[in-house]
Order: sequence, then C-alpha cells, then structure tokens
Amino acid sequence: MATDVGSEYRSLLRHTSDDGLHNQSERNVGRLRCLVIETVVFLFFVAHGIAIPINVFYAHSRLQTQRHGKNYTCELFGNHTSVSNDTKGEQDEMTQFMMYNKVVNVIGIIPAIFFGPIVDKVGRKVGILIPTIGILGKAIFFYLFISLDLSMYYLLIGCGIENISGGYAVMLLSCFGIIADITPPGKVRTYRIAVIEALQAVTTSVAIVTTGFWIQNHDFRNPMILSAAASVCLLCLVLTVVPETLEITSGLTCSPGLFLRCCSVYMKSKYFKERRWMMVAALVCFILTVSVNFTKSNIQQMVLMYAPFCWGEVKLTLYVSAGLIVCWFAILVVSKLLQTLFNLQDLSLGIVGCISSIASLFIFSFASTDTFAYAATGAGVFIRLIIPMIRSFSSRHVLLKEQGALFAGFAAVEVVTAAVAGSLSDYIYSKTFSFFRGFIFVCMAVFMIVTLGLLVLLRVKTKDEVASGYRRLPEDECPYERIN
Repeated sequence: MATDVGSEYRSLLRHTSDDGLHNQSERNVGRLRCLVIETVVFLFFVAHGIAIPINVFYAHSRLQTQRHGKNYTCELFGNHTSVSNDTKGEQDEMTQFMMYNKVVNVIGIIPAIFFGPIVDKVGRKVGILIPTIGILGKAIFFYLFISLDLSMYYLLIGCGIENISGGYAVMLLSCFGIIADITPPGKVRTYRIAVIEALQAVTTSVAIVTTGFWIQNHDFRNPMILSAAASVCLLCLVLTVVPETLEITSGLTCSPGLFLRCCSVYMKSKYFKERRWMMVAALVCFILTVSVNFTKSNIQQMVLMYAPFCWGEVKLTLYVSAGLIVCWFAILVVSKLLQTLFNLQDLSLGIVGCISSIASLFIFSFASTDTFAYAATGAGVFIRLIIPMIRSFSSRHVLLKEQGALFAGFAAVEVVTAAVAGSLSDYIYSKTFSFFRGFIFVCMAVFMIVTLGLLVLLRVKTKDEVASGYRRLPEDECPYERIN
C-alpha cells in the first residue's frame, strides 16, 4: 500500500498527518472551518437549552394556575390538608407530563439512526440544516402555544417537531462528521471533537441556568424569541457559510442495507483486519462511561440534598453548573498541554479521564462532609474527557463515508444507555442507601475500572498506529486509513 503513494495519490489528500499540513494558509483554512462548526454548535445549543426550562416551568405554572389561580404561591396554603391533596394531584400530572416528554425525546433517536448513513451519502450540510429548521419550528410553536395559554401538553408538539428533525443527535453527528472530514486522525481531530463536546455541554448548561432566572416572573414567551433568533442566525450561517466537506460520489439509494450501516462499522475491514474487536471494545467503554456520566450527577444531587449535607437548591444548582464549566475548561486547557508537551493521543487522554473518574467516585462514596464532596468534584475534573476520546479513537478506524453511521450509532447507544442506566441506578440507590449510601458510587467505580482496563489494552494494541501514519486510499476518495 505504501508504494502507491505518489504525487497523484497525494493530490487526493485534503490533509495528511499532523506534521503534513503544507503551509500556514492551509492551517488557517482548517481552523476557520472548525470555528464555523463550533459557532454552529454554540447557536444550536443556545436555542435548544433555552427551551428546556421553559418546557418544565410552563407546565408547572399552568398546573398551578388551573388549580389555584394566577396569584397562588406555595406558602399561601402550606398548612392545609386540602392543598396537600391538590399538590399530590399536581405532582401526579406533572410526572405524567414528564413521562410523555421523555417518550417524545426517545423517539427522536429513530431519525438519528436514519440520518447518520444518509449524511454519509448526500453530504453533511443536510444533517445540520434539517435540525436547524426543527429547532426553529419548536421555538415558534412554543411561543404560539404559550401566547394562546394552551394546555401544557401542546408543548409536546414542539418537542416532537424538534425530535422528528433529528434534534441535537443529528446536529452533533453531522458536526462530528465535518470535523472528521477536515482534520487528520490524531491530535488535531481529538482536540476538536473535545471542543464540540465542551461547547454542547457548557452552552446548554449556561442557557438553562440563565433562562431559569429569566422566567422567575413567569415570562415564558420572551426567552422563546431569543431561541427563535438564535435559530434564524444559525439557519443563515448554514445556508451561506457552512462548507460541504464530503465529496459525494453517488446518489442516495434507500435500502435496508443503508440503515444497517450503524452496525456495519463494527464488522471486519479489508483495510484493517482487527477492526471488529477494537471497535466493539471501544463501544463497551462508551456504554460504561455513559452509564456513569449520565447517572452520577443525579444521584450525587439526591445524596447532597439530605443529611449529613442538607444542601439547598441554589447551592446544588451552582455546584452542578459551575462544576461542569470548570470541568470542561480544565479539560480543554490540560489536554492541549498534554498533547503539546508529551504528544499524548486520544487513548492516553482517555486513560487519564478514567483514573480521574475512579478517584472521584471512591472519594464521594465515603464522603460525609462538604470538604469531601468538593474534593470528589476536583478529583473527577477529567471524567468527561473519556467520551470524546472514544469518539476520536473510533473515528480513525472507519472510512470518512462511514463517519455519519458511526456517530449515529453512538447517539442511539447514548440515549438508550442513559435511560436504562438512570432507572437502574435510581433503583439500586433506593435499595442500598439505608445501609451504605455510597454503594452505587462503588458500582460506578467498578465500571470505570473495567473501562480503564479496556482502554489500556487498546492503547497497547495500537501503539504503532501514530508512527505508521495515515493515508487516503486510492479505492475511495474520502477516507484516511493506516498503512500496515
């Protein structure tokens, strides 16, 4: 394979290895394209994050207004038994609404599985454009329903519009695909994937907290104007600036095989004989990490609400939000330093994240004071580094025309795993907190120890990949592959 690399072959390369970027102008073009995609992610998750508290708090306000009138406050009838019954009725209806909302959100993963292989065929921009239209439609419908003072269940229509369009799952898989198209496998792609993950998490968190303060006086409509404005800006950006980075070699032919490509990336490759077990091992790491990441925060909050901590809502909110922002800031700064100073690749950084996660979970499992709670957060500052590193590792073992299918599969697994792991962890905590409050965190630490072992194994088996280099195959105009 290496002997085929000639001048004509090299001309097919959009980028070579990290050291093969030909000149500074080429580097600048790559950075500019990445900046455009990061702006897309920022605008989308501003619009998406604003709607999350609106959805919950409008439903809560609507229920209270129906039962008690517009001037009702919780303290007004706090000592009356009749109000306790009303409160139970509100909680039951609110629980039912949230259940319907979760069902609508889970349904949204079906379009993601379909869109993943499609964007590999028709181009990445479609996978950004359709979710953008969906989030704009959601903002408009939310504004109309709230203005007309309709039942909270009408909000589910807006949520359905966003999810049918693919929502954040299709947006992210398309952006990850573009990053894979315009960056070489290795340090550059690893860091840019981490930046996208950070923008998603931090932007959503800040949007939720800001909107929460904004709607304290039941101003539910104006935030949706901002959400719609962010969506319109995003739509203009997609139509005018976002580049199409995938070279389309064939038209879209709908067939059952197209939608099975999320699974096909875990099969053997004629270019990379050991791909199957490596991709399956990476998927297991992904599942275990998602199980911990998406349940740890909720269980921690339940623990901190009660003795011996007894934290209030404001303190808990600041703890979670500030911790998330600090976490991602530290990840982006430290990972860049580790890449620059020690040339650490994705798996090595993932191992750092695993060690951080294990330390944090063990500390919190035995915590009994605020000091230990803060220490657990500090120790676990790199826990969110693992998932982007697994995405990066997996993306360099599939063809570029398979990137959409790869990230669509990750999105589907992420949603299902988070739902199952969340329910299971809540059940385990309810059965064990009376005799050992930290038992669930020990279980999570065991998950991360298994993940650490798998990442170390993958790191050992792929230690020669960076030295051997990546080239685009003559058989396909798009992908990077390793030369054996």
